[in-house]
Amino acid sequence: MTTPDRTRVTVEIYGTSYKLVGSNTDYMKQVANYVDERMHSISQAHSRLDMPRIAVLAAVHMAEEAVQIQEIQSHMNRLAGERAELRGELAQLQTALGEQQQKKYGYAAVFCPIEGREGNGSEKMEGDRIHISQGNCRIKGEAGTAGEKSGRTRKWTKAG
Repeated sequence: MTTPDRTRVTVEIYGTSYKLVGSNTDYMKQVANYVDERMHSISQAHSRLDMPRIAVLAAVHMAEEAVQIQEIQSHMNRLAGERAELRGELAQLQTALGEQQQKKYGYAAVFCPIEGREGNGSEKMEGDRIHISQGNCRIKGEAGTAGEKSGRTRKWTKAG
């Protein structure tokens, strides 16, 4: 039975027609084509196998791929978690560095990443602050050239 969001499509896999029901005809055809290609590649490599064995080997190969993808996704999730933790630690270290510079030199540097942007940078004065917005920036303040950093925002604030 076909419901409004379900579509029937007839596909051919390894010489046999099958009726599949799903929500996307093109996707179902793509999946069937993938299974068909796997079965044909196995039959070419192992010409003496019958169709049920070819089907089982194709299923095993595809299951192995699925497990590998799950492992990769799990690893990527762990890396994303570690990255978030490292960003948090970096923010804490930058805050501590800024506080130390504020006490020692009378100004603090706060670095905030600007992702996916390139350029020569632009400066804007606001009272006692110089804001560097992007790119390869040279910051000049009371102490002369304070340094360069690519792809970062720098805010130098006068202690006060």
